[in-house]
Amino acid sequence: DRHILDSVFSLSEVRILYEIANMEFCTAKLLSAKLFLDQGYLSRILKSFQQQGLIEKQRSPKDGRVQ
Repeated sequence: DRHILDSVFSLSEVRILYEIANMEFCTAKLLSAKLFLDQGYLSRILKSFQQQGLIEKQRSPKDGRVQ
């Protein structure tokens, strides 16, 4: 798409959003491993997405430590 460079999101952010949308069960740990991203960097991006209302955190019904 010619307009990808006009996006307000970086390529990393777009890739993270894509993976979140296409994973049945998504955690920060899985994203970090799949995309080879530093966990701190990913955490800051996810926090920004949450503040923008793009994502929501939910506790896992199987493991309360996982969101």
